[in-house]
Amino acid sequence: MSPSSARRNRIVVIVIVVGCLLLAALVDGSGSTSTSPAEQLVALGPRLPVAHAAATAWYCAEGTSNPGGRADERVMIANVDGFAARARVTVMQGPSQPAPSKTYDIAPRSLVVVRVADILAVAEPGVLVEVTGGRSVVTHSVTGTGDAGYGPCARDTAASWHFAAGTTVKGAQQDLALFNPFAEDAIVNIQFLTDTGPLGPEDLQGFVVPARSRVTVPVQDQARRHALVATQVSTRRGRVVAEQSLVLDGTDGRKGLALSLGSPQLARHWEFANASVVPGRTQVMVIANPSSVPTSARVRTRLDGGALEPETVSLPAGTAVSVDLGRRVPPGVGFSVAVESRLPVVAESLVAVQAPIASVQRGIATTIGATQWARRWVDAPARATATSQDLVAVLNPSGQALTFRMRVLTDGKTAVPPSAERVRLEPGKRAVLDLVKLGASPSATVVVEATAPVVVERASGAMPGITMAGAIPDLGS
Repeated sequence: MSPSSARRNRIVVIVIVVGCLLLAALVDGSGSTSTSPAEQLVALGPRLPVAHAAATAWYCAEGTSNPGGRADERVMIANVDGFAARARVTVMQGPSQPAPSKTYDIAPRSLVVVRVADILAVAEPGVLVEVTGGRSVVTHSVTGTGDAGYGPCARDTAASWHFAAGTTVKGAQQDLALFNPFAEDAIVNIQFLTDTGPLGPEDLQGFVVPARSRVTVPVQDQARRHALVATQVSTRRGRVVAEQSLVLDGTDGRKGLALSLGSPQLARHWEFANASVVPGRTQVMVIANPSSVPTSARVRTRLDGGALEPETVSLPAGTAVSVDLGRRVPPGVGFSVAVESRLPVVAESLVAVQAPIASVQRGIATTIGATQWARRWVDAPARATATSQDLVAVLNPSGQALTFRMRVLTDGKTAVPPSAERVRLEPGKRAVLDLVKLGASPSATVVVEATAPVVVERASGAMPGITMAGAIPDLGS
């Protein structure tokens, strides 16, 4: 055999070996053979189903449905298509317990609200929503302590989940909800990144989430009295969904309830479309660095009427760091925020509304940033209540101008408010639309369509309480 032939043979062998390794990774990215194909989905976060999808599953982890529960849960299913959808809502309570379900028909361009307690009253409900027919999105709300949290349910189970904005100061209750909808137990490791460094409680390593169950981990019992507590969940076996709620009782001046769906991925770039600071309203950005090496992040604050020089923040290894967004912003000026880091991190904002703002508008809210942009976004429900004040912020994070329009879907009808029919956005700018003035109702769904990718967030106040959450993107648009 000639030297050139030998080299060719060696190259062929190497290619075959690498191909086998890649195939093995694709077959089971976790290195385990215990997961089913449904559990091996690449997690991309909440998103509108692709056109003509046979069926989609959504997973809602946090909330309670028992009488007097800490966070009463409701599920909202919004059909944005021109033909009907059907949703089966199943409430799981354990591997050996029945999982009752109810089926709901959702008319075209309509929304259905389901109180979880009407299906099953239980302290630890894991809610699975399976939708067939028209393209639909699923969100949920939790209500308690005079405040509420709204946000999307998860489209995927995942091997890891990341949160940034938590706290276990005196008067705080931080609950991590883990939902395993599958027929086999999941095993997870839970770590906390605090303002003083990482914590890995021994009894949360190899923590079992039983099959078809939702369990709650009281974070304040594991990471006591820390100003910042970011949460990291990684699976050793199986896949789960992770959500987190935060309740503050007013001891430190902040009072209310906030809800966050974790991010299944870390990222180097996070976008936040909706931020403002006024007397009584504070907003901080919490950035958590789970890496074993220090890094830094650049926080870019884009004012509605101008810009500020970017701020560089040092991120020690295994810690969470907060940035007071109002420290450099003139009161009453709205803005958007971009967080860009050298290494993958998780970024989440925490808003607190206190006196002198009216009591009906006080509360807290958390929002994990967007890592993906899209030309089409869905916000459901358009308004939290019939008396709430509801805003949608649309951000153009690109370097080119674009236009967008907003459609309001209500009980099968579509309306395009004249003032939202063609809105121009310059590079780096945002528009904030008042849904009350645009005539949207709590039974409506809002669809934002742009000529180029944007980021969309919603905010509600005076429910009573406040809430903030990202809208749901159509990544195929």
